Amino acid sequence: MDTLPLLSICCSVYNHERFLREALEGILKQETTFPVEVVVRDDASSDGTVAIIEEYAIRFPNLFRLVIYKENQREKGLRAMPEFVSMARGEFIAICEGDDFWTSPTKLQSQIDKLEQSPKHSACFHQVNMVNHQSEPTGNTLPLDAYLRELTFNDFLEENPVATCSVVVRREVIPAYTAVITTLPMLDWPTWIFASLKGPFAYLPQAMGAYRTHENGVWTRMPSLDRLRSTILLFLALRAALPKGHSREIRNRLGRLHLQLARQLMTSGDLVGARQSLFASVFHSVSGLHSRNWRDLIVRQLRMAILLFARKLGLPPKPTDERPHE
Repeated sequence: MDTLPLLSICCSVYNHERFLREALEGILKQETTFPVEVVVRDDASSDGTVAIIEEYAIRFPNLFRLVIYKENQREKGLRAMPEFVSMARGEFIAICEGDDFWTSPTKLQSQIDKLEQSPKHSACFHQVNMVNHQSEPTGNTLPLDAYLRELTFNDFLEENPVATCSVVVRREVIPAYTAVITTLPMLDWPTWIFASLKGPFAYLPQAMGAYRTHENGVWTRMPSLDRLRSTILLFLALRAALPKGHSREIRNRLGRLHLQLARQLMTSGDLVGARQSLFASVFHSVSGLHSRNWRDLIVRQLRMAILLFARKLGLPPKPTDERPHE
């Protein structure tokens, strides 16, 4: 009878031919005292990705399990993470997408040791170095200095500070995904939000992985306004999916996001969109924390509306109040 793995390493790949060997070699060099499995899911790659993962599966047949799709599943709204959770046999899950890689051979052992010693933690993460498409360090690291510590549910409500390739999570704390959440461009962030409800994320200070930034990254190539709108959609979905006791935090977060969107739309000259986002911010905010911010935006909106109306009437702009030099 096969020994069940303690840890399932899940690797999602799509047209990662340029980077994939580096990711797989980083997995193979892991030194562990426990059994692992590697589940690789290819989402209908059109380059040489499939040939590479099949090569590794032949070399290590007792380690690799492959899922190869002929049609792109993401276009159908089907995502890798829910499938990994259902397929994984391990008590813990580690994720290494095909364009990232691990740099320390003791990464997984260190994280499993930490989680087994500390049952209160739902997951464990570490620092990573950011690299470019040629695997050259950019000089930046993740997470930012403010998040080099244990992370809680409230931290993840503010942003997703961790690199996915740095996380080892208990499989039991990963949620059942709703249909709305699986349509979002980011799936790791809501996963960590739900997992952090079960316990904080432990932090290890060593840099043990590399997060790659390149032109084909889904989140990287998305315009900033679209990223902000996607984040708003995420929290609208969370408002319905999270326990009712967290509705106040979610509403206030939505208020801040809509206020941020209003500012960006104002800067771009979209007064109608800015006004709608401003009212949405007021509607969602329940703490009154942002009242001064949105009052300032309302004043700016009124000034711009008056100027536009004056232009239509052909009135000259009001002269500035200039004082003579002394």
